[in-house]
Amino acid sequence: PRRSELLENYDDMEDHIGKWLDSAANPITPPCAFATVLNSHETLNAVAVSSDFKTLVGGFADSALRLYNLEEGNKVTCLCGHTGPVYAVDSWTGGAKDTNGGTYESNPLVLSGSGDGTVRLWSAELETNLLSYQGHVLPVWDVSFSGSSYGHYFASAGADRTCRMWDTGRKNCLRVFAGHNSDVEVVTWHPN
Repeated sequence: PRRSELLENYDDMEDHIGKWLDSAANPITPPCAFATVLNSHETLNAVAVSSDFKTLVGGFADSALRLYNLEEGNKVTCLCGHTGPVYAVDSWTGGAKDTNGGTYESNPLVLSGSGDGTVRLWSAELETNLLSYQGHVLPVWDVSFSGSSYGHYFASAGADRTCRMWDTGRKNCLRVFAGHNSDVEVVTWHPN
């Protein structure tokens, strides 16, 4: 396409996104998200956006997690605890069931996997580390919450050629998936 066509398409896209942002109660998820992390001073290894689009989580080479509040553009929270670079992050803001069968918004949680071989569970609301999971003996390349209705389960994948399944309430893994011939670099859950 010619430059004028590209500019026209960009203007159309910008107009569409502007209309979506202006509608207060739009139930449709945005078609895309734009965010730029400037002046990070360290290598950004991993990024996740919370399901409510309020927080961007970054994992950095200096072993820190940084939570960027997307509603307040200049608010950044630094979470420290790993002793190696953070290679993987995931976030979960799903609802939990109360005793009457209704749902309520639970504490937003963040997972991080590091070169130190640990996975850490963080409270975004309390800005603190809740648990450290040890099981991998080499770097953890990926972490993944199971989904909105079963967020307390998660999986991790590592350089030790294993994938592990965990429960956020237990320090030991529930299951080890072994047998790979090299690093397990990515892990994800089936929708159901």
